[in-house]
Amino acid sequence: MTLPTGESPVSFSQIRDEFGTAGTDSATAPVRLGQYRRDDSSFTNKNFGTLTNLPLDTGIPTSGSINVDVFHGKKLNTVVDLYETGSSNYNHNVKTDRFDAGNYDFVGGYRDSLSPSTWQGGKKMIVHINKTFSSTGASNQNDVALTIGDGWPANTEFQIDLGSSAVVVGKGGDGGNGGAGTDESPGFNGQNGGNGTSALALETGMTINSNAGLIIAGGGGGGGGAGASQDDENGIFPADNDEAGGGGGGGGRGLPAGAGGSGGSGGSAQNGSAGSLSAGGEGGSHGVDDECTGTEGGNGGGNGSAGADGDPRNTGTGGNPSGNADGNPGEGGAAGSQIIYF
Repeated sequence: MTLPTGESPVSFSQIRDEFGTAGTDSATAPVRLGQYRRDDSSFTNKNFGTLTNLPLDTGIPTSGSINVDVFHGKKLNTVVDLYETGSSNYNHNVKTDRFDAGNYDFVGGYRDSLSPSTWQGGKKMIVHINKTFSSTGASNQNDVALTIGDGWPANTEFQIDLGSSAVVVGKGGDGGNGGAGTDESPGFNGQNGGNGTSALALETGMTINSNAGLIIAGGGGGGGGAGASQDDENGIFPADNDEAGGGGGGGGRGLPAGAGGSGGSGGSAQNGSAGSLSAGGEGGSHGVDDECTGTEGGNGGGNGSAGADGDPRNTGTGGNPSGNADGNPGEGGAAGSQIIYF
């Protein structure tokens, strides 16, 4: 547990119990108070990923004189590894997927273990993120790529460090399919774009130290454009039926990025383009069949942006000039959040 605070005395045995004893948890192992200084030759664990020269805890001298009084209120610092191990980092919970799996180490190197099953809190967790964490199989804005604050014992203190190679990113929403140039299934209406998901979930009050790392909310998918048809006899027998599909919606920004929606049948309507890690995709062009046109698909959303609605016939380039049969464009999907708090 955290060492006594205020005027309460701190004993050397309490210090050893908290921080460990020269690579073993045995209370009888030899250790000098000076070994808890960062610059002591026995102080082995001080560099973790891009974090360098960490002290045993904030305020404990790194060199020079040291006494038991400086240990008031100090606690074991544990670095959770989100910077080196793992290659499929999807929908991660830091507690269950990293700490409970043993992917952590102690500042100083004087402890061997910290049992998740018996630990009662009162420690400092340094969560060092320097890899890519993304969201797959997610379906709504409350799904996140990385959860940090859930499942820890009470009185756990957190320090969250985002390294320069860190990318925490939600999934992009898929673009909606364009409406068809016929009332047969799936009909004239463009489909709605899918929702993006969120990047990071924290407990209220947590803060992040960032060294140019990225936290990206999944963008919403663009809505599909509307389809249109025109029964235009013009003295021709049989009648010349024009059919033009709506363009597919663009996929939202994220990882995985949203897929582009399919263009509707008729008039060579174009598919929307897929999103990417850096941007949302563009909506597809409308179909054109003689004088009949569909409407364009909406663009996919970028970081934290909703997808655009498909182009409505009365404000865009699309729409059936004679107004015989037109659908409605799909709505853009909602965006996720960079950080959600619980």
